[in-house]
Amino acid sequence: MDELDLRIVAVLQADGTLTKAELAEAVGSTPSTCLRRVAELRRTGVLKACVYLADPAKLGRGIRAVDPIIAALAVIICVQRREA
Repeated sequence: MDELDLRIVAVLQADGTLTKAELAEAVGSTPSTCLRRVAELRRTGVLKACVYLADPAKLGRGIRAVDPIIAALAVIICVQRREA
């Protein structure tokens, strides 16, 4: 992994819904390079999934702790296949 891969990982960890064009702009590269790099990071297991995190406060007023099984069900795993 080089510096560009590390920037891609950092940006995608903050927002995995970016298009390849948005990602490229954020990391200072081109969409085609980002597409290739993301595919390789996924293939090697560095990037595993794109997830949406639920806001516990919006799941219910009385929630003090979230059951791990319920939390796992609340996480929606998506496969980011959008191309720029």
